[in-house]
Amino acid sequence: MATTEEKRTKVKTQPLFFGIGDEHGMHVCLQAVALMTDWLRQHQDNPYPNDDEKEALIASTRLTMNQINYWFTNARRRLLPKWTLQRQIEEQDRKLHGKTPSQSADHQPREDVIVL
Repeated sequence: MATTEEKRTKVKTQPLFFGIGDEHGMHVCLQAVALMTDWLRQHQDNPYPNDDEKEALIASTRLTMNQINYWFTNARRRLLPKWTLQRQIEEQDRKLHGKTPSQSADHQPREDVIVL
């Protein structure tokens, strides 16, 4: 049976993300996430990349089709609801105050709204 120290060592030596464990690999993965996030922001009204768009993302990110499909499935569940809520809050603020919170110099985070 492995000791606690051996377990810690195992965790530290496992790959960080998508089977890539070095710093260069992590940078590549962060760039891939940024590219896919940008794509999702630009296509919020139809957040489903077609086959050609997926092929372009594969070429740009060096991820597999499965990795891209899983990322978009998770992003649609996790990111889109947060972005929608944020837009609704900004709309309400614009109606109440005539500007968005980011336009206000004295903007403080709202305590009455919790975004998970």
